[in-house]
Amino acid sequence: MGKGGMRFEPDRFAAGVLLFPAVCTTLGRPGVFLLRRSAAPRTQRVLSGMAAGIMLAASVWSLLLPAIERTRELGVAVWVPPSAGLVLGAAGLLRLESMAGQLCSGARAVWCWR
Repeated sequence: MGKGGMRFEPDRFAAGVLLFPAVCTTLGRPGVFLLRRSAAPRTQRVLSGMAAGIMLAASVWSLLLPAIERTRELGVAVWVPPSAGLVLGAAGLLRLESMAGQLCSGARAVWCWR
């Protein structure tokens, strides 16, 4: 029993910790879509900065740190595989952005966001 007679339930705690970011993302999404065209540039920069910070934190704690831990089990330098994956991922995203730009600049780019 915890303080005040309450019992700590790890399953409910884990579910709450996992669902909290999903709920925050779901609640924040309509605001971004509603403010996309009418928001002042300052508001857009703030929203973009917040999204970038969240994605940076998610990539470090959910991708890079677990990759480093798994690399320790392999017996190689711990920075090599995560660094290679980071570079390959960044190159892939840059290539994808370039291809999307080429598609959107064409005459048949009706589906592109503008």
